[in-house]
Amino acid sequence: MKTEPTIYNSASRVKEVIQGMIDSDVSARDNRALIDACADGAPPFTEDEAQDLNLSCNVNFQEFGALMHKVRNTFRNAFLKPGNFFTVNITGNGERDERSESSKIITREINRIMKASLPYIETLKAQFANAGMHGIAPALWKDRNGWCPRAVAIDDVLIPKKTYLDLSNLTYFAVYREYTAYEFHEMTKNGGAGWNMEMCRRILAQLILKTITGDIEDTTHYHTYKNPERVQEELKEGGGFWDSDAVPVVKVWFFYAQDCENGEGWYRMIVPCDMNDTVDGESIDDFIFKDENVYASDHTEIIHFQFGNVSNKAPFRVHGIRSVGFLVYSLAQLMNRLRCRHMDAIYENMMWYFRMSDPADRDRIQRIDLHNMGIIPEGIDIVTRDQRHTPDLNLVNSGLMQLKGLMGEMSEGYSSSMPQSGGTPMSASEVNAQMSQMNQMLIAILGSAYDYAKFQYREICRRFLNKSSTDKDVRLFRKRVLDAGVPESYLDIELWDVDPVRVLGGGQKIIEQQQAQLLMNVRPLLDPNSQRKALHLYVEANTDDPALADEMVPIDDTQYPSESVIEGQQTAAVLLQGLPVGIVQGVNRNEYIAGMIQTLTVKVQQVNQQDGTPDTANELRGMMNLSTHIKENIQILEQDKGQGQLTQAYKSMVARADNMIRAFGQRLAEKMQAQQAAQGQDPKVMADIQATMAKERVKAQTKAASAAQSREQKQQAFVAEEQRKQQEHSLEMQRKQQENQIDLSAKALAAATDAGVARNLPPAL
Repeated sequence: MKTEPTIYNSASRVKEVIQGMIDSDVSARDNRALIDACADGAPPFTEDEAQDLNLSCNVNFQEFGALMHKVRNTFRNAFLKPGNFFTVNITGNGERDERSESSKIITREINRIMKASLPYIETLKAQFANAGMHGIAPALWKDRNGWCPRAVAIDDVLIPKKTYLDLSNLTYFAVYREYTAYEFHEMTKNGGAGWNMEMCRRILAQLILKTITGDIEDTTHYHTYKNPERVQEELKEGGGFWDSDAVPVVKVWFFYAQDCENGEGWYRMIVPCDMNDTVDGESIDDFIFKDENVYASDHTEIIHFQFGNVSNKAPFRVHGIRSVGFLVYSLAQLMNRLRCRHMDAIYENMMWYFRMSDPADRDRIQRIDLHNMGIIPEGIDIVTRDQRHTPDLNLVNSGLMQLKGLMGEMSEGYSSSMPQSGGTPMSASEVNAQMSQMNQMLIAILGSAYDYAKFQYREICRRFLNKSSTDKDVRLFRKRVLDAGVPESYLDIELWDVDPVRVLGGGQKIIEQQQAQLLMNVRPLLDPNSQRKALHLYVEANTDDPALADEMVPIDDTQYPSESVIEGQQTAAVLLQGLPVGIVQGVNRNEYIAGMIQTLTVKVQQVNQQDGTPDTANELRGMMNLSTHIKENIQILEQDKGQGQLTQAYKSMVARADNMIRAFGQRLAEKMQAQQAAQGQDPKVMADIQATMAKERVKAQTKAASAAQSREQKQQAFVAEEQRKQQEHSLEMQRKQQENQIDLSAKALAAATDAGVARNLPPAL
């Protein structure tokens, strides 16, 4: 028979537990307050400290605040930049194509809703900020219907001491919430199982009484407002007022506890913050709400934590978390103080100091006019620089640079800027080493963040699959996926693998662009589908616009090999049979070669899987034939100077295949010799076979050289023919020019002759 745990017995017991967690968290709250103040621009010295030190400069120079923005930006790029938050892969039974298509539809529709949700975007941003500043970032689901969690302030969440970072030993926790009178009334007006309506009415009556009289001890009007009808009327007539900042709020604790005795999940209770208040002599020490049934099966259905822990003490615990903000705070505070003193020294250095030669003249000298070509009265001397105390600015600047370097080292994994080496630009090798180090740190930092995010995404997916949910987004998602043809049997969280989408570079722009460029360098070696993905990532990395990348290079559509790739694969199949094939024209030479290399690689792998020996000599000759043809095409591709890196990659791949083919030939020869020896045959036959194979190799090499020489001769012949045509064209143009000149001269002579005859004719009658 079920027995209720003792912690549920009374609100006062719950309050004692909550107060214990508050008391144990005091020092951590003080530390977080200091970190928040420094990041928000609070001056490094208090007013009393500045006055005692006679400081005129007490300014926060905001290096720490800028660093925290970099931390948030790193998380933002890692989580918000990709087109999807996560992908869903449906496992289990069913047709593979149907599961694949359903997975795409579900991924698209669920991320479409989440990407359009501003509350969820703000929740993630708040978690990013808290994870960097304080190392712990809670987000709470307010009920069992809505899919979107909301960020909660760290100091509003209480967790018991010695709780491990994986929360495996978490059995209870509390969350602080505030409600206006109107919000509290709307939440409780319908009552229902678990609600203590008498308690709710008394709290509202107390709040209204305090607002009207200003004193909850004044019981003159209490019984009036204890009347539920009067309370309802007051809230109805002044709903806007009771929902405003002018009215005190209802402060409560949501207490969540695991039923450890019965192992039946988690229960929820609500108690008022001020447990010792009384109204008209009546104590309000009672539950506002208490679950009668299990609220959640696990704490992951209630609250989610994103941790940014850089502590080195294991096992890691929640109260032992050390964040980037915690580690850098002291350095930032020290730097701010040093800069303030530095600025004061600069101002002091700009001041003019005077010395009175005779103290007796002090009363006589009332005013000194300092202007161009002015005269200083007798008895006053200027204190020169060599007579004044001058700080060692080299030492000051050295200290500033040291502090800045330490801050950079503490936050190097989050920094998006590349440091310099010795004040000079870093070499390529130094840049690569630095990028590699940063990349390793980012993999660790963002890898941990993705691991924690996976649990949040999975809980969000579970809530999207709730058939009875009243959330409009959940109902819209269900309608869309079912209308798109997803079988309802696939809408089961147990069939879903939810994986966060990981961005290139771990959120760092420099590393992301470098990785995208590396993908583009090997892109021609990839299959067409992978080539499209590489191009998509390249566009996204350089534009920071996933929507534009989806528009320019969509990757959702099914991609097929190009005609050039298919042509290369078909040609390779013919060559593997030992048949000759000419040089194909009118193809994309890159894709054509890639198709043949892919076929050759597959063939080599097949032979390796069958003990590394071809079945017949013809099979070996076919691979050699294909390798030779590939080399001939690579020579053609080499004529394009812009393909140098690609041709080298192709040569390297063919060279590796040739090494394997030679090994195949040796093993085949040894196998045939062993077989012939076992059959009593003359080993000379095997030597003839090897000689034949050698001749074939020489023949192939000679053929390749002859083909290259033939292409060179054709090129030379083409150039000579072009020169001959140019000369013929020039001669033809000269001939035509001479003919035109003669024709023009003849016409001019004829015109002159006609004019002379006309002059000798007699005048007309």
